[in-house]
Amino acid sequence: MTDYYCVLSGLTPHNIGTDEGDDFGDMPNGWIKITVQRRYENPQWLLIQDIKAEQLKQMLTQVPEDQQDMVVDALKLQIDAQFVALEDRLGQYIIEEETKYIADPTEHKSVFEECKGLLSQLEIDLEDLGIDQAE
Repeated sequence: MTDYYCVLSGLTPHNIGTDEGDDFGDMPNGWIKITVQRRYENPQWLLIQDIKAEQLKQMLTQVPEDQQDMVVDALKLQIDAQFVALEDRLGQYIIEEETKYIADPTEHKSVFEECKGLLSQLEIDLEDLGIDQAE
């Protein structure tokens, strides 16, 4: 069970909804759920890429310069094989997610006005959410 509160007004719901087994759980009827996700490269994964590049440089110093082009692909494969399990476990990307809730804008004029402005900036039409603009 989630503790619901409106990020625009601080309001809490009078009644919690019924969990219908969907993505909304027991969210109060009429409330708006906003989820923001961000994907970025995992700094640890990037560090491994730097380590692999440095290891390749060091291994190439042990190979005569005129033969480096012939062995570079083999050396890369060898280095990749050493780190593949760690790279898979860490993953190249990190996904961060935040979920916030807005009270039913049809029940509170101040929430409606704030919600209207916020959603307008996000290019989300209130009517697409089933909210009459004339509220």
